[in-house]
Amino acid sequence: MTPGVSRPIDEFPSIAEASSQSSLEQEDVNCPCDSHAGKLLLDNVYPLSVDEIYELLFTDSPWFKKFNEALKNSGYIASAWTTDKDGVRSRTCTYTMALNHAMAPKSCVVTEKQIISHFGRNGDGFIVNKETQNSGVPYANDFTIQCVYCVSKISEHEARIKVHGGIVYKKNIWSVVRGYIEKSTYQGLDDHYSALEKMLRDECQRKAMRPEGNRDEVDRYDEESLSSVEDPITETQPTRSPPPRMRAIKRDTPAQTPTTTAVIAVQPDYGFYIRIIICLLAGLLILNTLLLFRVNKIESQPALGDDVAQVLKRIADQGKSDQQTAALENLLEKVNQLASELQKLKMQISSKQEL
Repeated sequence: MTPGVSRPIDEFPSIAEASSQSSLEQEDVNCPCDSHAGKLLLDNVYPLSVDEIYELLFTDSPWFKKFNEALKNSGYIASAWTTDKDGVRSRTCTYTMALNHAMAPKSCVVTEKQIISHFGRNGDGFIVNKETQNSGVPYANDFTIQCVYCVSKISEHEARIKVHGGIVYKKNIWSVVRGYIEKSTYQGLDDHYSALEKMLRDECQRKAMRPEGNRDEVDRYDEESLSSVEDPITETQPTRSPPPRMRAIKRDTPAQTPTTTAVIAVQPDYGFYIRIIICLLAGLLILNTLLLFRVNKIESQPALGDDVAQVLKRIADQGKSDQQTAALENLLEKVNQLASELQKLKMQISSKQEL
């Protein structure tokens, strides 16, 4: 076991204990998962025991510290594994991830929850579900990155690592932004697990070059030899052949549905967002201009209903005018008759006065 790392024997039984319990230890052990959702990120067999892989990836080993340095992660803190009342063992890890995008923050904080479970006989294998939540980058609170590690025994000193990963959305996101998130995230996942595969291969080669008597000593991780390993992200693939016991398994890519966590933060491209916003504003301006033009055109043309109403009104007004004219003519005729009668009456009165 790695110096400075204490782990109860019942938490993760050693291979030595498991080997004394069964004569079938050389047989391959498959993980109990019915299916693996998400994208296949890593699928290789390494000349490392299940116990060794556990100590490399899930303890505070010098190798894992070097791996974080290569990824430019800082402030890595992992809580102790705890078991709840239901028997579920979990821990929480936090660290700061450096971002190299010009318009993004210089770093973001990553919180990772890990849940471990064992399967088969003691030392046959284990599964780690990881859920990662980033903070400090756009839309980080709208999704999580989930990955599942399946580590199964091939032989006493050989094990297989399979990792599937994907995105789980907490809320609906605009399709354009969603596409950008998925592109950036899966690119980051591919880079991360390519670096992990590279450093695991280097560790296997370093182990193969150790004296025969020391090859089974899992707890020896030489700080100086680890510090000599170049950055796996920028280093080109070595030309030396892998150890004879190490073999790669062809990857197949299932449907990209979410599973469980990764440690890659999405690096936002603000220039991309700005271009999208400008295009949207330009589109809205064009639509508003067309709408205003059409409204003005409609207002400038009299409606058919208005024309009919005006004609009917003129007809009604004309009818009323004819009736009023007839009434006035009748009234004028009567006035003339009355004037004639008054004239006659005046003449009669005058003639009587003369008599």
